[in-house]
Amino acid sequence: MPVDTRKTILVQESNLTVNQKDIYVECIQLTNQVRAKGAFSNFFVSALPLFIGWEQEVRFSNLFLLVLLWAYTIISTYFSYRFANSTPSPEKLYRWGKSLYFQVAFLGILYNTIFFNLHLHGIENSLLYLLLITALLSSGGTSSYQHMKGLGPCFAIFAMAPQVYYYLTQGDTKDQITAVLIVIFTGFTLSISINIYRNAVRFLRMNHELDMAKKNADKLARLDVLSGLGNRRAFFEQGQLLYNTSIRYGSSVTISMIDIDNFKSINDTYGHAAGDQIIKTLAKILQKGVRESDVVARIGGEEFAIVLPETAASAAYELIERLRSEINLNPSIVGEEKLTYSASFGIAEDNEKCASFEQLLSNADEALYRAKQTGKNKAVIFN
Repeated sequence: MPVDTRKTILVQESNLTVNQKDIYVECIQLTNQVRAKGAFSNFFVSALPLFIGWEQEVRFSNLFLLVLLWAYTIISTYFSYRFANSTPSPEKLYRWGKSLYFQVAFLGILYNTIFFNLHLHGIENSLLYLLLITALLSSGGTSSYQHMKGLGPCFAIFAMAPQVYYYLTQGDTKDQITAVLIVIFTGFTLSISINIYRNAVRFLRMNHELDMAKKNADKLARLDVLSGLGNRRAFFEQGQLLYNTSIRYGSSVTISMIDIDNFKSINDTYGHAAGDQIIKTLAKILQKGVRESDVVARIGGEEFAIVLPETAASAAYELIERLRSEINLNPSIVGEEKLTYSASFGIAEDNEKCASFEQLLSNADEALYRAKQTGKNKAVIFN
């Protein structure tokens, strides 16, 4: 990847805001985790209508409705666990997130159907049980479904609306007061749910922003801003890893140290801006000329280094010679002036006498010293 492109991407990434889709996906996954753990509460709640409805004239219809509740619980639990413990595509998660609203609406209506069925068959206090259960579930859903906007209130509305309608149509003052109280409770639940949702999403957004800031800081800590290459820290981290891999599998690894010739003289004659431009030009040549598996970095001042995994010194020498020729043929453009420059290279291959990555680097540095002492603008292999 060209140096300028890498720098552009880095700048773009550092300016990114938190993606709302990422937040929404995490909200769906968190909601699924809660549902997967709490869905079996429906089995415990169903014990009440199963017990009080165990009479001949209501047994069949009551059992049929409870089977629907159990089937819904099992199916929703299965998919909740599946989505909570896997990485489905965002499209599937979006569809599942939307379906949650239909699911809780269905659950609220189903609870009403179960207990109204008992009430129509003369089961005493069945509507009182319905009110207590739906109120408790609505309160629990406010916190359990805090990451999905309006999901808790969605259940409360569909669970409470049939009861409000029923009590309003009875004509009794007490029943109408009950209906008003249910409406107040539902509105209170909606208000609390909105505040809890905002706080939950704000917390998630802060976590995402902190995580993004940490990742960008890690990138910047390993990037040489002037050249766009990795810095000394990145070079030693990645180089050590490649060296360890070569030792483990018995393959060759070669390091090349690079130094721009007469760099101080260039800075003194043409200014530091010219020196900086030469560093950028050289970085582009090195980055373009190496393989994707190679590690190239600016390790300080006018010094660069390349780690060449699975490469013997002879093959590395051929690559370095091509890079050296490219440097000679591509002067650095400073304003309207072309500045020719050269670089010296030291090459060292890992062998049985090399005890560490630092030793290999030292050998390459010694070879570089020989190149500088014997005329510059050349590559020397350590031996």
